[in-house]
Amino acid sequence: MSSKNMAFNLNTPDDDGRDIYIAGSFNDWNPKDERFRMIRQTHGKYMLKIKADDQLAFPIEYKYVKGDWENEEVTARGIKTKNRIIEKLKRSVTDRVPQFRHNGKLPNDRFRPIIEKFDRFPFPYLGVERTVQILLPFDYHKRPLKFYNVLYLHDGQNLWDPNAPFGNWSLDQKMAQMAAAGRADIIIVAIDHGGTERIREFTPINGTRVGRGDGQKYLSDIAKSVKPFVDNRYRTLRGREYTGLGGSSMGGLITLYGGILYPEVFGKLMIFSPSLWLIRDAQAETPRFYTPFPTKVYLYAGGKESLSMVPSMKRLQRALENQHFFDKMVEVKLTIDPKGRHTEAKWGKEITAAIIWLFYR
Repeated sequence: MSSKNMAFNLNTPDDDGRDIYIAGSFNDWNPKDERFRMIRQTHGKYMLKIKADDQLAFPIEYKYVKGDWENEEVTARGIKTKNRIIEKLKRSVTDRVPQFRHNGKLPNDRFRPIIEKFDRFPFPYLGVERTVQILLPFDYHKRPLKFYNVLYLHDGQNLWDPNAPFGNWSLDQKMAQMAAAGRADIIIVAIDHGGTERIREFTPINGTRVGRGDGQKYLSDIAKSVKPFVDNRYRTLRGREYTGLGGSSMGGLITLYGGILYPEVFGKLMIFSPSLWLIRDAQAETPRFYTPFPTKVYLYAGGKESLSMVPSMKRLQRALENQHFFDKMVEVKLTIDPKGRHTEAKWGKEITAAIIWLFYR
């Protein structure tokens, strides 16, 4: 075989500064063969030209690896990849690696949040106890001078529990992904719902289509019991401009009323697929949302949820934006997924975009 050069081009978002090597059938699968160390071109882009002499007998098999087999390439879901194969000499090949293992673990495992659980947290206005879990950034204890934004979320049972009956949001994974991307300055407080009492506790007012509501008591517990505890125990940014409230379905509805009843506490609202149908005259109720403070509201709706969901959300958007007429105090972003359904999985896919818009833009 006459000597020719074969160029290997690699694109990878998992560019953390470690050297990347090509290991294969042509070098006894040596994961740290300096002859096959790739040259970094720019962030996430690598290249290596190999002389295709008699040593490179085709077909060849190979993989990309960061120095040893505890740090080999894996799929986006963390699954070990099959060997790459090239049947015959080519001038160049271009490959993509979504991520590498890091000392045997997936990259995001390093960034998973620290979870602290309080099983019998008192809710004095409701006269009950609830489980409250705090998701701290992975490096919280290593940054003693750092203070954090806080997002309070309803329906804690559905946020990351793999055994949740209707699916979950994979919130712990989403936090790890955001942290890996440099967005690790938010604490999330997950508040469990009351099971059979959920609808009543998330119903904001009396006289609705489902009768009596204890939503105002529930919101008082968050604002006057849970938040002070979190602020005193953790390094939080306590102002309303750093504090968010969010939820979906009934949790989305009670979040809207959290903005109505406690505008001095919650400056950011994340409202997914709210159960506006429950309010007999939602259009008359919405004007109650009046805040003298700048407020950000992220709305999400799926086109496959119900015939009324998207039109209701558009009306809600207009009502929120028109509160102040000349001085726009409420900034609203409405996202509609035409194929979105009323599911935990869909809301979980939206959570990252919502957090980024609310807290980082």
